[in-house]
Order: sequence, then C-alpha cells, then structure tokens
Amino acid sequence: MAAAYDAVDLPQTGVAIAGGLNGAIVREDLPALVAEFPNISWDAEGQVHPVNQQGKRPLDMAVTREYLESSAEILADLK
Repeated sequence: MAAAYDAVDLPQTGVAIAGGLNGAIVREDLPALVAEFPNISWDAEGQVHPVNQQGKRPLDMAVTREYLESSAEILADLK
C-alpha cells in the first residue's frame, strides 16, 4: 500500500481501504493505517448489509450506526 500511496506518477489517484470493515475493525485497526497514510479513504458497504433471516441484505441501521460512530472518532482525531 505504501508504494501506491507514495507514487508520484499517480497524483490524481487516491488510496482506499474497503471490504470487511465494520465499527469494531475501524475502531481497532484503522487508527494505525490513518496515522501512516492520513489521506486514505474507507468504506463498509458489505458489512453494513449483513444477511438477515430471510436471506436478504438490507441496510442494518445498528451496524451502520456503529460503523459511522467509529469512523467519526477516527476523523475527529485527525489533525
């Protein structure tokens, strides 16, 4: 990831973390990544749509709330 983040020949390309993120992972693991790569982006599309008892994947508001609260904590700590 460091090579992509620091590549001078990719000035218009951003680096993002995606896949498998949820509130707990954001809270526990993302601070170290943000400390090293302060301009990264992240998202949690799959984790905020867990499979329910009907086999469908609607947006789970409790999971989404935890993810957003965790992300807000990370963003608040950025300087």
